[in-house]
Amino acid sequence: MLAYPSNVSWVGGIDSPPGSVGVRYGITGIAIIVLLTVALSMAGGSSSAKADDLYSPGQSQSDARSLPATAPNILLVMTDDVGFAASTSFGGPIPTPTLDKLANSGMRYNNFHVTAQCAPTRAALLTGRNPHSVGMGEIPETGGRADPGYTTAIPRSAAMIPRVLRDHGYRSAVFGKYHLIPKWELSAVGPFDHWPTSRGFDYFYGIEPAMTDQFTPNIIEDTRIIAPPKDLNYFFERDIADRAIHWLREGRAAAPEQPFFLYIAPVTPHAPVQAPQEWIEKFRGRFDHGWDVEREEILARQKQMGVVPENALLTPRVAEVPAWDSLGVEEQELSARYMEVYAAAVAYVDHQVGRLVAELQASGEYDNTLVIYIQGDNGASPEGGVNGIYNYYNALNELGLSRPNAFTENAANAIEQLDKIGGPESAPAIPIGWATALNTPFSQWKSDASHLGGQRTGMVISWPGGMSEPGSVGRQFHAVTDIAPTIYEVAAVTPPDSVDGVRQQPIDGISMAYTFDAPAAPSRRGRQYFENRGTMAMYSDGWWASYRLQPGQVIAEDSEFKSGWKLYNLKDDFSQSQDLASDHSGKLKEMQSLFREEASRNQVFPIGAGFGERLKAPAMEAAGRYVLYPGTERYSDWGFPNVRRRSWSVSAEIRIPPEGGSGLIVNQGGRFAGWGMFLLDGVPNFVYRSGERDSETLQLRGKQALAAGSHIIEVDFSETSISKEGAVPPGRDRAAVVSLKVDGVVVAEGETERPVGSAFMYQGAAIGHSTGSALTAEYSGRFAFNGGIDHVTFDLAERL
Repeated sequence: MLAYPSNVSWVGGIDSPPGSVGVRYGITGIAIIVLLTVALSMAGGSSSAKADDLYSPGQSQSDARSLPATAPNILLVMTDDVGFAASTSFGGPIPTPTLDKLANSGMRYNNFHVTAQCAPTRAALLTGRNPHSVGMGEIPETGGRADPGYTTAIPRSAAMIPRVLRDHGYRSAVFGKYHLIPKWELSAVGPFDHWPTSRGFDYFYGIEPAMTDQFTPNIIEDTRIIAPPKDLNYFFERDIADRAIHWLREGRAAAPEQPFFLYIAPVTPHAPVQAPQEWIEKFRGRFDHGWDVEREEILARQKQMGVVPENALLTPRVAEVPAWDSLGVEEQELSARYMEVYAAAVAYVDHQVGRLVAELQASGEYDNTLVIYIQGDNGASPEGGVNGIYNYYNALNELGLSRPNAFTENAANAIEQLDKIGGPESAPAIPIGWATALNTPFSQWKSDASHLGGQRTGMVISWPGGMSEPGSVGRQFHAVTDIAPTIYEVAAVTPPDSVDGVRQQPIDGISMAYTFDAPAAPSRRGRQYFENRGTMAMYSDGWWASYRLQPGQVIAEDSEFKSGWKLYNLKDDFSQSQDLASDHSGKLKEMQSLFREEASRNQVFPIGAGFGERLKAPAMEAAGRYVLYPGTERYSDWGFPNVRRRSWSVSAEIRIPPEGGSGLIVNQGGRFAGWGMFLLDGVPNFVYRSGERDSETLQLRGKQALAAGSHIIEVDFSETSISKEGAVPPGRDRAAVVSLKVDGVVVAEGETERPVGSAFMYQGAAIGHSTGSALTAEYSGRFAFNGGIDHVTFDLAERL
């Protein structure tokens, strides 16, 4: 909050008697402002804009003074891919003492809904609007399309929470996963229109887009990609907690009366699911009984705790999930290990949130802090498939972002490396059976908007002294769009009609603050639509209608709905287990009409149109030549020449020092999927990894060390489409011939049968040093090139 000098009153200061010092300063102030206004007008400037410069960025005089002295701090936490039943707070097997303590002093909400996917949920969370209405009907990785609901570019007409609060004196920061930046802005030169610091946050320290390696993350600070701290025990989730605590302390020292909005967004446990080894060991043997038994035990605990009603039924295990007893001994051991890692990851993040809460308690700020802890931006993920995945990038590159859950990994490879799962040499995802258990008692999972398993997650709100019945359960239907209005009401802030001169679109959510004094109050939320990748649902006053597109089907605004819709009465059927469509055809038609109305209003149509025509392309996507230069920082994968699904070449003009050359010249990705050109003891090398195994790695090596002086090293990567009899999986429909040249002479050649088509390891790219994890055991660490690199030139052919 702004503090004004006690001996100065503002214009028209009515508290000072005539002739007082305060009024004299006020009159002088009027004269100065008039003169400034005239001068600015003559110069073509804006007097109001310049007046605002007298205050903190984004604050106007009236807004800053209108903030109540009791304005609360806001701590908002949202984890990633956590099912409703994961945490002990909701009957789950994973100890979350921080969430438990907050629930016991605040309220659990057992009827809270997000969307079925990461970015749409985060858009709705921060804007208070439905995701399609702000263009985020898909994740930014898909590139956005021309249809208004799927641009992946949130408009200025949907100001975010930090932007609105900033005008009322708040400072703000986001730590962790943001996931709301369009692909075409992810370059060193932006534009930065949709980055956190352009949408109201004062500070950003985290990752973009969806996921990262916890040991070698591609960190962004504000708008620059930086390397993680040099710490042998580095772990991303601990780092963001450390940074957040430091941010709190800095603000407390500089402006102790200024309230804060702090958004903590761990990437855990989105794949790759990783955790510190000592935390994994805490869960050794905990899940040996398997997912079928775990589901039964979870439901019993949920009923005992009162987070589900006594009549709630356990939904049947779906066909995609094998019975635990049908697995072999080694498969069970492997599956249990994946779940041990997942549990360790979730528990570890809860511990980091606990450190933040302890910091607020120690500083005396906790008693005036509203804490909102959302356990999951969607339900638990099925992306690990039947056996789980040791290297998640294999799934992305075999089947792409749209269907990684269809990937089936040979369990034998992972069994051989059982003890490495969860550590820096793995990039795992849990089996689909455990995803089902973590969503108990519901069916389905992440990316499926037709069933509750994809989007009903556990949430706790705690506000010391602000809740009438601590420890109670709120059973009202609510959605993630309701978080922003709740924060505004508690902070006594009225969302503005206009922000930065842009008229604001209506907020779709409603405040949940009414439940604080009346935990058993009837729900004030009547309806909500859901849609994700062709799965859809409509909620209205306890009824739930759902549908999944048939293969190849597209639903336009005027399309007739086909048969196959299902209908549930959630008032009597908490777990969505009994389809009543055949018994209530009239109600189903009513629900379909409501869905069409809401979908039309929110820009959801056309549904199932695929990724369609791209709105914009990333900076270095098109065929052509790109020249890059060495530097200490990294590039984003989308701000770097896109070498996927095409032929390409890269050449580097380098200078070898007298003592011989060594180090990386250019590098993208890492041990799980990546490539690099480097010198080892003066000998040129090129490594291309489509997976973590030796059989998935191509290494070309020159015949001798390069002499001191200038050289040109070049790699030609000639990729072709291949055809085989029968269906060819997308990740195996291409091959490439590769050659390594020195000063125009070919020194090594080879082939790769599976060029990376979707994703290199998410740790960015770099010129002159490593991006993080090593491509080969022959080097480690930063491995910076000790000679000179003039520049690196890429030539990209047209995409295949």
